[in-house]
Amino acid sequence: STNDIVTFAMSDVLEDFVNNLPLGWYFVGDAAYPLSEKLLTPYVGVHRHSSPYHDSFNYHLSQLRICVEMAFGRL
Repeated sequence: STNDIVTFAMSDVLEDFVNNLPLGWYFVGDAAYPLSEKLLTPYVGVHRHSSPYHDSFNYHLSQLRICVEMAFGRL
């Protein structure tokens, strides 16, 4: 078994899919994933609390990820 980030790093097809999403569409990931224009990840390290906007972004991104995980749990 392989974790998600290893699979993502090894899959050119998946990376191309993420990078070619339509305008305004995004994937969300945790801090293990690399930040890109189409893959949103939380602020980490010294950037995490350097601005109230970063805290707010991290909070809302976390809430979104929780909703997505709950939806998968219902499948």
